[in-house]
Amino acid sequence: MAGESVVAGLGKPVDFSDAQIAWIKDTLAKNADARWTFLLLHDPVWEQPSESFKAIQKLLKGRNHTFIAGHLHYYDCDDIDGVEHITMGPAGASFHADGPGNVDHIMWVTMTEDGPEIANIALKGVFDRKGLDPSLFGAYDRKGAETEEPTAEEAKSE
Repeated sequence: MAGESVVAGLGKPVDFSDAQIAWIKDTLAKNADARWTFLLLHDPVWEQPSESFKAIQKLLKGRNHTFIAGHLHYYDCDDIDGVEHITMGPAGASFHADGPGNVDHIMWVTMTEDGPEIANIALKGVFDRKGLDPSLFGAYDRKGAETEEPTAEEAKSE
């Protein structure tokens, strides 16, 4: 996997323009009765929050919401101040880090009365919003678990 890994991260905070903040504020006001708000971003800007991102967080105070981003190509789900912040895995793109969050997947979101139920459908199975069990990593890794090839004798007996 080392040959496919690349380095990704947030070298500096991501700033949002005044126009973007105004659009978010207006959109939230126009949809004040929404029971849940999803904020889809390219970068997981909460990793190095800018002042403008903190302003967005203030606009969301008291509102049910979930942040979903990508960029790092490594699945992670964090609870920050009672709010889920989810970073999507590579979904077929290049690897950015080794470990259980390096899994090709899509996310299935079902809204319930209590909020979103999230299931991640890996190309090799399903895992919940908390991520993968590291002991099962090989079962989800796109290259599969490291196994030895059966000998010719073993192959015949199967």
